[in-house]
Amino acid sequence: MISMERDEDDIIMIDTDVIEGPKLETERLILKSMSLADVDFLLYHFGAEETNWYTEYERLKNREEAIDFYYKFIEPGKKTYFRLVITLKKNDTLIGTIGFFLYNRRDSSAEIGYDLSRLYWRKGITTEAVKCLVNYGFEQMNLYRIEVTADPENIGSIKILKNLAFKKEGQLKEKHYYMEKYHDESIYSLLQRDWEKVKSIYQV
Repeated sequence: MISMERDEDDIIMIDTDVIEGPKLETERLILKSMSLADVDFLLYHFGAEETNWYTEYERLKNREEAIDFYYKFIEPGKKTYFRLVITLKKNDTLIGTIGFFLYNRRDSSAEIGYDLSRLYWRKGITTEAVKCLVNYGFEQMNLYRIEVTADPENIGSIKILKNLAFKKEGQLKEKHYYMEKYHDESIYSLLQRDWEKVKSIYQV
């Protein structure tokens, strides 16, 4: 903890271990922190079966579960992660989420996770959001390594990672159980020095 003195009687304490979710913009998108006001979107989004096809999350069934999900995985002000809502700039429609988790300050590393409502698949939106967050991670958070894990059956996500110069490092056999069977997990990474070499493809 550090303190910042405003005057003799007024001191604000700032927790330097907390990572705040930024507000980021691309040509088509705004990425920003969520609040409880967005819980109905969470219920709609994570209540859709296809949103959870390649994750171990259970499909949300009611508003109470959505509120619990918000406090467990979304609420800002955490030490090891932040999650942002992906919003269309033209009409402020909420269409997905993206963020860093498993943030390790000592190792300067973090893992990206993302999801998008099915209506907006195959429009380049996930690629645009991932580019934006990777740039933020390397430029503003001073990350050295960014990881992504993906189900090998999730061909769309793996195509995005390969197009953005992420390299496959390995595959964990039958790591997670969902959709009534065990699934492998592939691990991809991008190092800061390698991102520097391909920054031209990271323009947003």
